[in-house]
Amino acid sequence: ERDQDQVGACPGALCAEHLGGSRSPSGLAMSNGSALRVGGDFRQRLRVDPGTAADIAVLRRLAERYAPNGQSFLATPFWPGAYALLERESPMWEIYALFPRPESFEREEIERIEAADPEFALILDIPLDGRDDLRFRNTHPVTYRYIVDNFDPLPGPSNGVYEVYRARNPER
Repeated sequence: ERDQDQVGACPGALCAEHLGGSRSPSGLAMSNGSALRVGGDFRQRLRVDPGTAADIAVLRRLAERYAPNGQSFLATPFWPGAYALLERESPMWEIYALFPRPESFEREEIERIEAADPEFALILDIPLDGRDDLRFRNTHPVTYRYIVDNFDPLPGPSNGVYEVYRARNPER
């Protein structure tokens, strides 16, 4: 049995073949899919590939453990659906943090993050389009440094895709 802090999934389509799916010629994940409950009504279902189902399971486990009462969390740089899935607001204005921003913009984002007081942060640290310069740590270095300095890392997957942090606060 895995430790509950261990998060061992990789982003949706990126690892579908590792979880029983396959890829189409275009590179999109294909599978029979998994039906997941979405929203407050247990009858609402959404069919997703196994990799996405695993990602959602990771997100839900983190929220259940670290933000069980509707507290804020941070998922960046490109998972805005995480907030809708858990029925929470994004602490950041930029829900797709893909390209470099001025330091002044990043400082404003940090103010929004501080105001939201997220319990955990989930960063997908992958090179967008295979470009290392488009990793979150490189496009948003001030915000990334803020997270590293103010959150404690949690054990993560061996594939290194996710970086998961818990808010550093002695009262928590």
